[in-house]
Amino acid sequence: MNELNQELDNLVWVEKFKPNNLDECILPKRIKDQFQQMIDSGNIQNYAAIGSAGSGKTSSAVAMCKQLGLEYIIINMSSESGIDTVRSKIVNFASGVSFSSRYKVIIMDESDGIGKNAQSALRGVISDFTENCRFIITANYKNKIIDPLFSRCPIVDFSFTTQEKEEILLKFIKRIIHILKSENISFDKNEIVDICKKYFPDLRKLLNLLQLNSKDGELSFSSLGSSSSEKISELIKCLTAKDFNLTREWVVNNVQSNDGHLIRRSLYDSIKTFIKPESIPDAILLINKYDFQEASVVDNEINMVAFLLEMMLNLEYI
Repeated sequence: MNELNQELDNLVWVEKFKPNNLDECILPKRIKDQFQQMIDSGNIQNYAAIGSAGSGKTSSAVAMCKQLGLEYIIINMSSESGIDTVRSKIVNFASGVSFSSRYKVIIMDESDGIGKNAQSALRGVISDFTENCRFIITANYKNKIIDPLFSRCPIVDFSFTTQEKEEILLKFIKRIIHILKSENISFDKNEIVDICKKYFPDLRKLLNLLQLNSKDGELSFSSLGSSSSEKISELIKCLTAKDFNLTREWVVNNVQSNDGHLIRRSLYDSIKTFIKPESIPDAILLINKYDFQEASVVDNEINMVAFLLEMMLNLEYI
């Protein structure tokens, strides 16, 4: 038992505190009610979960499978070499006999990371195994998924309204505080609220950062502040000086755990303080462009450097 407890203590927090049922998922009531109907009927239906990274698309799918005792597999579509590899994985999983459940669930994660031809082929795969399998598609961007797939897997919208965000943020903060207390980490509640607001709704990213920056029962908030006002001010100085070497050095020293969106959001919030009015529309378009493409790039550091380089070359500064 002591060995088991030690193994649990050494687990990555994202795995250790992963939800095991629908009640443990942080979701809007609208989505929870829809999923609860599936749980009550014992029948998970095909669906496509569309929304931003960290919003609970994959974790809620896995939690429902666990709650119903269903066999499942997660296939990261963006990391697979091609549709033939995906088809082979699905065939091998779907063809095996399940002794624990009436049907199996195939979670096709990051499905917007594959091309339209592969998605067309995927539609046929879903049709071939619809009798003994259920299919859950997850994606960050709806417009990167072909419409025929949505006819097989109706959309569950994981983009949240303002009211839903307020409701979920409170639960998000409570969950983080519970986890820190469970791990015997001392913290300042106001600092936790601020950091939760900054990383919301990406619980996975925040847990990784908190664990990485927890040592001897303490949190190091200086290393968590990669997009703090002080750091963003340093970046703005590099941009306005149009100093590429300093800007690249800033990225290397400050960008952690794929913080691209947070940094771009901070620049957007400060946009009127350092960019001339006539360049603001171009700046917003650049921010949107790089936010949109971040989900599909291979190297996020290079993507951030490219974004800042375009900022330097194409904008006029105050």
